[in-house]
Parts: sequence; structure tokens; C-alpha cells
Amino acid sequence: MLDILRNTSTADYSLLGAIILSTTFVYNKGHLLPRWNDPEQVLYEKVQDQDAAGPASTVSRDMGQKVKESDARFIILWGSQSGTAEGLAQRLKRDIRQRFGAQVVLGDLSDFDPATVANIAGHVFLLVVMSTYGEGDPSDNAQDFTTYLSSAASVDLAHLRFAAFGCGNSSYRFFNQVIYDTASALERRGATAVVPVGAGDEAKRSTLEDFHEWKASLFSSLVSQHALSERNIGYEAAVQVELEASPSKAAANGVMSTSAKANVIKLPMVMNQAIAQYNDPSRTCVHVKLDLGGQPQLKYRTGDHIAVWPQNPEHEVDRLLLVLQRESERDCYVRITPKDELVEMNLPSAMTLHDLLSKHLDICAQVPRDTILILARMVTASEVKQELESIACTKETYTTFLDHNHLTLARLLCHVSALHPNSSWDWLPLSFLVDLVPVLKPRLYSIGSSSIVEPKQISVVVSVKPQPISSRPDVLIHGLASTYLAGLQCSSPQEQPPLVQAEIRRSDFKLPFNPQTPVIMIAAGTGIAPFRAFVHERARLASIGRPVGPTLLFFGCQGQSDCLFYDELTHMATATQQASPRFDLRLHTAFSQQPSSGARYVQDRLAEHRQDVMKYLFEDDAGLYICGATAMAKEVTRVLLDTAMTMRQWSGSQAEQWRQERRKARRWNEDVWS
Repeated sequence: MLDILRNTSTADYSLLGAIILSTTFVYNKGHLLPRWNDPEQVLYEKVQDQDAAGPASTVSRDMGQKVKESDARFIILWGSQSGTAEGLAQRLKRDIRQRFGAQVVLGDLSDFDPATVANIAGHVFLLVVMSTYGEGDPSDNAQDFTTYLSSAASVDLAHLRFAAFGCGNSSYRFFNQVIYDTASALERRGATAVVPVGAGDEAKRSTLEDFHEWKASLFSSLVSQHALSERNIGYEAAVQVELEASPSKAAANGVMSTSAKANVIKLPMVMNQAIAQYNDPSRTCVHVKLDLGGQPQLKYRTGDHIAVWPQNPEHEVDRLLLVLQRESERDCYVRITPKDELVEMNLPSAMTLHDLLSKHLDICAQVPRDTILILARMVTASEVKQELESIACTKETYTTFLDHNHLTLARLLCHVSALHPNSSWDWLPLSFLVDLVPVLKPRLYSIGSSSIVEPKQISVVVSVKPQPISSRPDVLIHGLASTYLAGLQCSSPQEQPPLVQAEIRRSDFKLPFNPQTPVIMIAAGTGIAPFRAFVHERARLASIGRPVGPTLLFFGCQGQSDCLFYDELTHMATATQQASPRFDLRLHTAFSQQPSSGARYVQDRLAEHRQDVMKYLFEDDAGLYICGATAMAKEVTRVLLDTAMTMRQWSGSQAEQWRQERRKARRWNEDVWS
């Protein structure tokens, strides 16, 4: 050992030190010292029960075993992409426990082995809540389950009883396809449906009402056909909520268990600039830039999404605190404990009351009809009870009220108090809010910057377009996330910029691997965001000498004043034509409110250039991308398929088969919304 030390030079010690430092730098993800979770950041991550945390191997993936261990009568499984189906599944579990006093297992479909569905005992009811998105696709966490059901032809499920509800959007071609296919697969294998499949329709904003009606039918069948007994309970808290003047030691230190699935970080907003002009003063569209400089471990790829967690407007928080008569408790700490130790919390265990209402509960959400009926059963004043029941007693009375009122929880309570001045809501327990107000969900935005051009900044295009209430056009409902982002003010260089809680979400909406492949992009409105990134990326590749194929961009908007990035894109289209090496960018705009410009809609402009477009698709294996509203995507698809049928003399089914083959090859890509 001494000989080794004598023969070790200064350079050797220097090299050893460099190795240790570099290893530490990599291990700590870009920092020499470990970085602990920021307590405020932790609040945004999905919180699980601390006692449930542990090695994955100790958690059973057998549905039957899980039900048996819990002595449960129901197992509810959810497949969710955006969180809607998950939220409904949680609501269903709470209602079953309260109405029937039965134990319920609630689980993510991906947490179980699909083949163990056959192990569920005959006295147990399987309830499935699943979303459909895109071209009739299941959510990511439901892929294995749907694949198993469609392929396991020999499995016998004759002993199984089930009910199924789907979350979908009738604007899409394959409305709720996943839940219908799942129910059909279960029935083909012998399972018995307790009630017909329920189908929520987000296009009509009726998902909650559709769910309420399906749930009422389910509960009625459980009582009349399956001998379950209901309990007449108005409201039974699933959590215990305590107020503390100061945080406990755990809360003060930010010690909370968090799921490894979450990667929520705080990003400084370094730019917030209006990029469109509208005649309507309530409308705006801004270009936001978020800085990644302080997060060296964070990477994104061109075409990815960013999920943004919004905050409720302060005036809505104040309104709710005021009507609950809890203004003095604003800064008190709220400690939340589930009464059932098996329940997983999706909220932090401790935070201030203000943070609970501002950053975690969606207090701006529309109050569901069944929540109003629960509230009606809780009140003691007969006139207040009658008022609430008159609002929510039927689907028709509820819809009529919505036609005239912006129905958040605070506004509902204020409405009743205005009609009955002697009424008070100071008795309403905070557990009611935690149990029945949905948790804030993130909003996904397409990233509008290229990762090779701006690796340390993310561009987001945010459109604010408040929607008037049908019978009261003077009352506007603002979108939560977009209004929040657009309202953040970038400070001067001497001040700290506003921080946005966000997470990078991977996407398959990607440019072809070979940059020489022609690309055809079709967008309307803020759908231009990912295509701006695509254009910047291909222009950069061309500028360093890489051969880049033709790039066609069809962009529809109302007029030039709201044509997002118009000057930037037209400059690039002009400048790159003269550059060497040449970048062939062809920009085709369509202005719907400027008839003098010719084509009114983007599909009209596409039809004008259909010969070039179809040549690239048929002969050059071009990548096709559509981004924007579902209605626009439908019209664009119609034009393309009609043109394909004409040019190739195909039938409609042949044209659709061609489109599906293009989708499988990732040469037909859509990122659309209703």
C-alpha cells in the first residue's frame, strides 16, 4: 500500500479528484451537491399514502387476490389519459362506500395483470371507467388490458358481473370506442353486464351528467336485481380535516411521500408577449417562453407537450373563503388524513387553506348535479333545501340553471345566500370540499420551439377565448389554465420572474427520422405551435448543410391580424428560398374572415394544392401532420380522402384503409381537440 502511495504522482491525484467530481455531478443530476425537493414543488406531485410506499414486489398484481385481501365487494379499474376517468372512478368509489357501506378496491389498470380478471370472485362486481382518445385508442395505462381482452379468446368469465362507463367526445369518429369494445369483449367471454354501457360526451359538456345518470341506473340495479341494501346517508366524510395555526414539523420540512411518476418542476417565465389582435377585447393570444436553464437534467424533444398546473384566480378563492366565513383561517394549515388507511391520497397531507383552494382544488369547476343534491340533504333550513333541490332535482332543471348561471361552488353558495339572507355556510365542513371538489388537473400544450434550436427554452402558444353563458352573453366563463398563464406578468431583469409548475410530456407527434422526407403540415389557430417548431428545426438542419425535403405548411385563421407568427413564417419562407443550401418552405394561408384573400378555410387551400400534396403522399412517402380543432381535422381528412379516391379510383373503404396504413407507419399524424 505504501509503495502505491509513493508511486502516485500529483497528476494521478488530480485525475482521481476529477473522476470523483464528475461522478458526483452526474449522480446529482447536474449539481455537485444533492438537491432536495422544494416543499412547494412537492405539493404539485401526486401524493400517495406513506404507509403504502415500499418495494413494488410486495404489491399484488392479482385482481382476485387484491379483492380478497381487502374483503371488497367491488373493484373499480380506471384507464385515463387526462385524469377525467380517474376522477370519476374515485367519485364512484366514494359513492358506493357511502350508499352501500361496502369495501371497494380502486386501481389503475396498469397496476394489475390483465389475465387475473378471471380471478375475481363471483360475488364481486367489476366496474370499469375508461377513456377513448385519438382514433379510438385506449389510454396508455389501459393498453395491456384491452390487448389481453381482445386476444384471450379462451378465457372463461361466466362468473363475472360488470358495469362500464366511458369518457369520450362525439366530435371524434370513434366515439367511446374503447369502452364499447371492452364491454363487448367481456360479454363474449361470458361476463354479464349489470347495466348498459354508459357514455360520457365531452363535446356536449355532459360527461358529469351522463355519469350521474349511469350511476343512478347502476345503483338502482344493484338494489332491485342484486339484493344490495342502500343506506340513507346525506354525507359521510371520507377524510378527516384539521386546522393548525402553524405547520407540523413534517409539513415545514416538506416531508411528503411522492410518486416517482411525477416530474413536476418550477420553470421561470421569461417572456409573455401578445401575438394577435382581435375585435373582441376579452380575447387574446400570447407567446410564452419558459426557461430550462436552471434544470440541466430536463430535456425535451421537438413535438413534445408541456403540462401546466394552473392556479385558481384569487378573486374566486376570496369569494369562497368569504361565503364560508373562513377569511381569518386563510393562512392556517390544513392537515388531511384519510379515514380509510387503504385510501391513496391525491393531495398533500398538509398545506395552508389558501394553497388548498388556490393550487389544489378545482374550485372553478362546474358543480355536478349530484353534489348539489348531497348538499341539499346536509342543510337543515327547509327553504335552502328546497332551493337546492329545485336546481338539481332533474336534468332539465339543472340544465336550465346552467343556461343562466356560472356554477362554481362559491357562486352557488352566494346565489342561495342572496335569495335567503338568513342562511349561512360557516357550518360546511372542509372535508366536503376535499371529498367533492375535483383536484386541479394540468393542461397540455404543444411545445412551439425546437429542441435543437432552443434547447434551454420552451415556447408555448396560449389562447384566451372566454365562452359566454348561452342565455346570458354578458357572463363569460374563462378557461382556467390559459387565463392563468396569459395573466402572469414577466418582471424586470432585477426582479424574480413568475414560476410555472410544469412537466414535460413525451409525444409521438414527431418529424420523420430522415430530414429529406417531405413534410405536409396543416393547422388552424394555436395548432400552429408544433409546426413552428418543425419549421425552425428543418431550417436549422438546412443551414448546417443537411439535405432537407420540401416543407409545406397550410395555416388557417380569421385574418392576418390573428395569423400567429405570420411575419416570422413569411420571412422564413422568403429568405430560405434564396439561402444556400436551399430550404424549400411553402406557406399557404387561409383567412376565414377576409373573403378577398380567396380560400376561406384551410381545407379550401389544401384542395387548391391537392395535386402537389397527393404526389408527395403517394410517391415520396411524405409525413402528414394535422393540428388544431377536431372540426378542421375532419374537413381536411375529407378533402384528402376524396382526392385519393378520385386519383386512384378507390372506394371509400379503400381510401380509409390507406389512411390507416399511413397512421400505422406514422406518416399520418393528428394532434386535435374539440
